[in-house]
Amino acid sequence: MHTGTNILIRSITKVNNKLNIMMFRQFCLMIVCFACRTRFSVAFSAKQIINQRSIGGKISYQVYISAFLAVFILTPHDCLNAQRSDLEALMKQIHNSDIQVRCEAIQNLGMIGDSTAVPALIHALEDPDELVRGYVVEALSSIGQPTGDVIPALLDALDDKDPEVRLYVAEGLGKIGEPVAIPELIQALDDPNESVAAAIAQTLQIIGQPSLTYLVPALNNERQALRYWVAWTLDNIIPEVGFVDQSVETALKATLSDISYGVRIWAASALYKLNKLNLDLIMPILIEGLTKEHNIKVRRDASVVVGHIGSSAQFAIPHLLQELEDIKDAKMPKGYDYNDKIKSSAQDLDFLQIRFCFAWTLGMIGDPAAIPTLVRLLKDPAYRIRTNASEALYRIGLPSSKFCKMKKITGQPVPMLHSLWVNMARFQMELYLF
Repeated sequence: MHTGTNILIRSITKVNNKLNIMMFRQFCLMIVCFACRTRFSVAFSAKQIINQRSIGGKISYQVYISAFLAVFILTPHDCLNAQRSDLEALMKQIHNSDIQVRCEAIQNLGMIGDSTAVPALIHALEDPDELVRGYVVEALSSIGQPTGDVIPALLDALDDKDPEVRLYVAEGLGKIGEPVAIPELIQALDDPNESVAAAIAQTLQIIGQPSLTYLVPALNNERQALRYWVAWTLDNIIPEVGFVDQSVETALKATLSDISYGVRIWAASALYKLNKLNLDLIMPILIEGLTKEHNIKVRRDASVVVGHIGSSAQFAIPHLLQELEDIKDAKMPKGYDYNDKIKSSAQDLDFLQIRFCFAWTLGMIGDPAAIPTLVRLLKDPAYRIRTNASEALYRIGLPSSKFCKMKKITGQPVPMLHSLWVNMARFQMELYLF
């Protein structure tokens, strides 16, 4: 590989939130994607960027997307070149002293999908490097469960010291989708890393109906964080499985008195989706959750549930608008990057997240009464809040003549408001909502 290309690859992996460096990394990725003869090095570097973003690192949104596209474009070109005849050589390379060689060999073994490699891959779960272990987990989940050894090995890896590896394990078990993993997945729901806990909850959601048998009793678990994710998972599973028996409804109603406000919110949401809880009964829980007496996580959850209720949640409009009015003068520190939490106080971050979530919720409700507040949010110093406000106005159906006037406020042409901004806002909200 040319020296210049090596320099570009090293530049990509150096994390820096300054705008010029951010743009440089995107440029590097684009150049190397199409100029590199050996592409695995680029996919390897891009994967490191994605890992840091997933675990809550300070990688900017634009660089994350560029890295994601690089992996998507590059990975098949290399991994599909490996043939079954290369199996023995690849298994030897698992023990190579070069991390990149080990990762490439492991990824190729996963793409080949031969169960012969399973014992060697399971042994490689003890590799000292967390990135290698992550690749091993992905390879094992690609091979699946032909020998009966893969799922036990992955479940053991749920205790890995590195959150990135645990995240891969959760996603891998979801890819395999075997109900046998459910009990241990539930016990791991209170993982100290929220991204990992969310991934485990999503895996239980993917497995679906079989998870209900184990989730319902877990609503009484003594660990509060575990109960929270159990309630969240039930809220997301119920619409997919449809009918549930009386025991699920009874357990959820009992949970409405849980000490944790977050647990109560998701239980109420699940009951509402089951048509077992009148909107008048859920209103007090959600309205209280939106208020400043609660922490940002509770307010976010209440905001999400209200948004999913949609146009029927008119009751929340005055409270959302009042909360946004109370913090309208909150300033964002000079030089602040939305992903760089070190530069801001906890209260500043709370104000940013509240504006971010509440703008989305107002759009989901779709009440024109929110238009003046949303137009004001188009001037917010945080671009994510501006994109959510733009989408919200689009959802409400602001007349095109008003959009023309908004061009002066945002400095962006009308097509950008209807396409790029809207799509960015949707994707960002999906990332934010687990």
